[in-house]
Amino acid sequence: MKKINLRGVLQAVGAADTPRFCAAIVPAAGASSRFGDSDKLWAMLCGIPVLARTLKALEETPEVGEIIVAARKDCLDNVAELGKTYGITKLRAVVRGGNTREESVKAGLLAVSPEAALVCVHDAARPLATPDLIGRLIRLADTVNAVIPAIPVRDTVKTVRQGAITSTPKREDLRLAQTPQVFDRHLLEAAILKAEADKKNYTDDASAVEALGVCVRVLEGERENIKLTYPEDMAYAELLLKLRERRDASCASDTATTSTGSSKDAG
Repeated sequence: MKKINLRGVLQAVGAADTPRFCAAIVPAAGASSRFGDSDKLWAMLCGIPVLARTLKALEETPEVGEIIVAARKDCLDNVAELGKTYGITKLRAVVRGGNTREESVKAGLLAVSPEAALVCVHDAARPLATPDLIGRLIRLADTVNAVIPAIPVRDTVKTVRQGAITSTPKREDLRLAQTPQVFDRHLLEAAILKAEADKKNYTDDASAVEALGVCVRVLEGERENIKLTYPEDMAYAELLLKLRERRDASCASDTATTSTGSSKDAG
């Protein structure tokens, strides 16, 4: 990745008519240490691997032009084969990820197509994000250059130090950040380079962009868009998926009934 003039990038952001081509980067090189002995990305979620469901959501999003997965060295071939098995035709490359999120995103950025003006970074362990959410984020990023999905906090949150409460932030000011997070490509490149230079290890990409002094917009996320972290999250994800499938089937049935009724009325 070449060195980027941060001032030039910040001046250009918002001024250009951003093309709609968007590349999706999926950091998938984590160790899944909190998930137990197995790799959560290969766990079966209602008969399909978690990573495959994540990729399928991106595949089914019209606004996504290509997908790059940054995986561990020992999983590169497996991810490529997974893409073939589940018909992920937008999978452009599977690259070796790094030890940190920034390293994996950087590796993904090096593999995106030259024409990609937007980059959508999505957690590999968020298999329930919908194409509708992903598409809305990309369309908004097309004009505001940096956007993430987030949902309101339901519980009261405390900041704690050495076992004692230090403050209670206003709940209405707090949001739970999700992915995918979508940015102008050059903006994200600048943010990753700055994080690397500052030796910062951010837990999400928006934090790196915020460090540039850039405003990141927030779009309402989806409650179902959970991140799988612990083994018990799988049972919850399976429940959410089954409820979604039941809801979708009911909507399809209602639509068919309405259509049949309209045809009879017309006759």
